[in-house]
Amino acid sequence: LQVRDGQGCLWCGKDLLATDPDCTVEHIIPKVYGGKDIIENTANACGNCNSKRRAISVAVWTQRCQAMKRHHPRLEVLMPLLYIMAERDDATGRAARRELTAFAAQNALTAVA
Repeated sequence: LQVRDGQGCLWCGKDLLATDPDCTVEHIIPKVYGGKDIIENTANACGNCNSKRRAISVAVWTQRCQAMKRHHPRLEVLMPLLYIMAERDDATGRAARRELTAFAAQNALTAVA
């Protein structure tokens, strides 16, 4: 994951090494929403972000992270993974498409405001 994503938490940007005890594997699409244990659905997250997010949707959690001044979600990592997963014909793909639709709606509202 660190080769693909770099050495930072997906949600807050905190520097993490794979050997760091605070480094956890995060399911981008939570398992309860059909997220599978596939490489495209996993990313590094610090323990704090992973435990606070729980099963909150990607779009909602990203919005919350952006509202916290110290959090900087790594959209350059997140968005390509969502697009890849959206191509799947299963629960993970359906969930990824819902998240992308929610992101589009949020961005449209932001542009209007």
